[in-house]
Amino acid sequence: MMDARWRPVLAGLLLGLFTLLYAEFMASTFGLYEDDIKAALYEEALEHTEGIVVPGHEGESDLNRKVFKTREEAKKYADKAWVYLKRAHMHGEGLGAIAIAVCLLIGVTTLRAAVKRWLALVLSLGAAVYPWCWFYLGVVTPDKGKYAAKADVHWIAVGSVTLYLGALICLFVLLLLYRFGGTSKFIRYFYDEAKPA
Repeated sequence: MMDARWRPVLAGLLLGLFTLLYAEFMASTFGLYEDDIKAALYEEALEHTEGIVVPGHEGESDLNRKVFKTREEAKKYADKAWVYLKRAHMHGEGLGAIAIAVCLLIGVTTLRAAVKRWLALVLSLGAAVYPWCWFYLGVVTPDKGKYAAKADVHWIAVGSVTLYLGALICLFVLLLLYRFGGTSKFIRYFYDEAKPA
């Protein structure tokens, strides 16, 4: 049976682990199919380049949107899309590992169960969502261009980073308050036990 102090952070731990797992899946896929993915990104960018018709894609419905002027510009943004995909995997691994570590830290504190639960969940949710913004940019940039793709996910990225950093800041402040003012009524609201005088 699970120790009571870990139950409140379980959802956060699972989200952190999920983030690590999908980041590793991305890394494996990108490593195995790097050349194919790069070629597909370039082909998609060429479909949206003025004066170019990609054989076999003439019937696609979005081909009237021409984003790029030349092959060189299409290649530049296809390469940028590949960088975005790699950032998705790197952010997923880093944020997933940090989320797990911070959830474990939250678990060993004497914070109330509800405070632990919300801190762990909010932090891990932000960590899980943010890498998908980079993944979206990698997939959509050859189709729409960098600025239109970034506009699509701007608020999702801002929201997920706000959740992640907000939870980290709250935890830091709560730990500082516990250390330097552990007997106050305000601190007792967040903790099961106030620090001994």
